[in-house]
Amino acid sequence: MISYDLNRIKKIKTKFVLPKVIESLVVFFAANQKKPAANFEHTILVQTVEDPYNFGIFGAIVTALQKDSCLRIEQYNPRSLNVGESVSIWKFLVYRFSNPVLGNKWTKAYNSFAPFLGYKFTTFHLLDYFITGSLALRLFKNLQSTNNLHNLYFEGIFIGDLINDTYLRFKPSPYVLIKDPYLFYIIWQSLRLVRSSKKYFIKTQPSLLLISYSTYLQHGIPARVALHYEVPVFTFGNYQEFAKKLNSQDYYHTKNPNFYRSKFKTYSDKERLLSKAEEYLERKISGEIDFQFSYMKQSAYLDSDEVVPDVRGAFIVFLHDFYDSPHVYPEMIFNDFWEWTCYTIDLLNANQIKYFIKPHPNQINLNDQVLINLQDKYPNLHFLSPKITNKQLVLGGVKCAITVYGSVAHEMAYFGVRSISCARHPHVNYDFTHTAKSKEEYEVIIKNHY
Repeated sequence: MISYDLNRIKKIKTKFVLPKVIESLVVFFAANQKKPAANFEHTILVQTVEDPYNFGIFGAIVTALQKDSCLRIEQYNPRSLNVGESVSIWKFLVYRFSNPVLGNKWTKAYNSFAPFLGYKFTTFHLLDYFITGSLALRLFKNLQSTNNLHNLYFEGIFIGDLINDTYLRFKPSPYVLIKDPYLFYIIWQSLRLVRSSKKYFIKTQPSLLLISYSTYLQHGIPARVALHYEVPVFTFGNYQEFAKKLNSQDYYHTKNPNFYRSKFKTYSDKERLLSKAEEYLERKISGEIDFQFSYMKQSAYLDSDEVVPDVRGAFIVFLHDFYDSPHVYPEMIFNDFWEWTCYTIDLLNANQIKYFIKPHPNQINLNDQVLINLQDKYPNLHFLSPKITNKQLVLGGVKCAITVYGSVAHEMAYFGVRSISCARHPHVNYDFTHTAKSKEEYEVIIKNHY
């Protein structure tokens, strides 16, 4: 049995995929770099990601690009927000004053190939503090719901989803508390970052931005502002592809699945590829960690002696990690996984549909309290042990799987069980899952499928 641990996947990608990505980037940069003014070098902005993997990736790319071009490599330092910093005013202040110190070693490391500072998330400017603080306070006071928050733009940049997901991750909380002062702080930080990012990209006009993710404020805002000014952006943080070139229509963290089906039709060796895909899927079902999901601590198909309740004819609601970024895929019709879970439970209860709830097998510990809160809200809720495998559920006679955009959709399809989703997802162009585009359609699909 092969174990697809994260470090092994990173080594494989670095050894075999990185050279091809570097070659492609060299060609792309040569063809698309902006014409610099006389006596000025081309500029590349590099995010100072605080881990050795991205440090090595960015260093290798920059070194390769410098062989054929005269480049100025500048740093974008994203350090600002910290998980749990809103617990107390003292913890908040400690983080504020310690952030520059904690990030200093990484700044020095990146100086080896990016010796110039572009800009920081936390740049101090008293007038900007006052102006953006006043604007943020006005926006904060006018918020009536999470729907208002999610539709928020600032100076032409869409930031609502980034604020929403940043709050969930860094508060941390399974849902946004619309009158929480920490939400005001995040809104304020987002406005500041939009302003500082715009100022940088207008003044410097870099030819390229290399960044790890495009989720949360510290990643997403610089990426979206760069795209706003037609600066090429490449991310290196998703598990579906080594590098992704973003564009103004697709600035999401995950690989765009819209062309999976049509692209596959162009391949000449379909049978071989299908056979290979089936081999990977069978390995996953046998209990291995799929290399596409190497971040998972354990497989959802690990052999278990757990007793399966009577699930004949039942729907299974497959929960997500409530603290993960819900908007890594677009077109999600709910603001967070808590809202989706409660809406789904209410809908199933109202229509007297038999169902069970299955927690995510690799959720962080904070989710334990969320499950307790769900049980308190719905005393008759039936949870399945996360150790029960999906294969056991299929053998038990489940009728349908419900997910937002999980891989469980194609796993259950392999066993002949259909699923219901409510965001863009890797299976969106296939008919083994029904994808709702609105809450009204979501309700109709669930009722009709039963």
